[in-house]
Amino acid sequence: MIAPPELDVLSLPMPFETPRDINIPLRDEYGVPRSPRFKPLIEATSKGGLGSKAIISSPKTGRELHALSAGERRALLQFEFHPYVVDIREQYPVIDDDKYIRAKLAGRRMLVWDRMTYDIVLTLALPPDFRLHYHGVSIKCSESELSKKDLARADRELEHFKQRVWTWQMLRDSDFPHQTDQNLHALWKWYFDCKSPMSHYDEAREFAIRLTSRSLKGSWKQIMLRHAAFYGKTPSYLNRLLAVAVGFGFLQIDHTQVMRYDFPLRLL
Repeated sequence: MIAPPELDVLSLPMPFETPRDINIPLRDEYGVPRSPRFKPLIEATSKGGLGSKAIISSPKTGRELHALSAGERRALLQFEFHPYVVDIREQYPVIDDDKYIRAKLAGRRMLVWDRMTYDIVLTLALPPDFRLHYHGVSIKCSESELSKKDLARADRELEHFKQRVWTWQMLRDSDFPHQTDQNLHALWKWYFDCKSPMSHYDEAREFAIRLTSRSLKGSWKQIMLRHAAFYGKTPSYLNRLLAVAVGFGFLQIDHTQVMRYDFPLRLL
């Protein structure tokens, strides 16, 4: 039986706005680099797409994210738009000290299978002072029952994270709903086009304030056309600001509704 997590990343209080210009150390206290210098220990092989493995270009981290399952892909996409998340490191390497010393004494590099990985380690900015906190997430398929091996590994991971004074939780792929996944994909093109979300921070915040203080009558497309006329910008440019605003928590999408350009824009 897995104990309830000390921190549930999917239940953090909303609304929340990502802090401006937060300072993330170049490496954590275990010497593992932050993004964009971080490299996952195990990499996916297929770029883009919605298959079981995927490589996702990540504006938040400034690098490519490697998902080894459909559940990981959905999780990584939703963490990309999660305002508490300021860095994502997937297939995070954990080195066994004894095996490292033996390899060092033998004058060779450690074998890949001698190194353990965590599915995802998130860097969170937590209120009230926006302190940085590391939180591990293990993703498991909801259609499969956890084996004794799975439970034993979960216990080891949880204990390891406690020793680091980090938090950890196991999530199922069903915790990342398909509807939310599809809605975020509807924003993805414009989010990816912005390249550096932080460079659009102030403009996206201003646009979010204007958007929520005006009528949302009509379709998403019609709303963008009205604001484009006011700003003298293209609808595509404003959609980039919309996507960045969602990523930083300035706006919240109602994921119980389908998000399509010819449908109403449903915000919380």
